[in-house]
Amino acid sequence: MNWSTATELNNKGFEIERSDDNKDFITRGFVEGSGTTTERHEYTFTEEALNGKVYYRLKQIDHDGNYNYSKSIEINSIYVNNFELYQNYPNPFNPTTK
Repeated sequence: MNWSTATELNNKGFEIERSDDNKDFITRGFVEGSGTTTERHEYTFTEEALNGKVYYRLKQIDHDGNYNYSKSIEINSIYVNNFELYQNYPNPFNPTTK
């Protein structure tokens, strides 16, 4: 997940939250914010690939405890953990398969 800010005011950081149903979110990680700045900042969060549809949102937290949520985004992914090639008869790759 990648996001950026144009400016920040009192930004402690971002909690990254994930949900299977876009209703019940759980915290998956935290990315430190840049406090107060007028400069653009780029942020990244990575976790293991998942199968199927999941939703993510950011919880931006200020140093004084106030927070705001981003809109959630939907990710629909297919994770393949192995590939197999079974008997290929009749062989469409004649004469060999690698």
